[in-house]
Amino acid sequence: MKQIDFAQVANSYARSREDIPVTLMDSLLLRNIFFAGKKVADIGAGTGALTRKIVMRKADVVGVDPSQALLEQAKLRVAE
Repeated sequence: MKQIDFAQVANSYARSREDIPVTLMDSLLLRNIFFAGKKVADIGAGTGALTRKIVMRKADVVGVDPSQALLEQAKLRVAE
């Protein structure tokens, strides 16, 4: 299986993928899905957009991604 390397596009991907809509998180609340106090793994976290949304809802979250370049972008965005 060929591994995809996101290193060349990680920066532009990070800028364009901050699009987790508030309505998604609101719809989870309507379905009684709460994150506060829970441990969550975001598998395929990419730049961490969803990871950060879940952290804002008081969960203990770990983001996992096979692309080191995307994880570096995620770390940069946490520091912002």
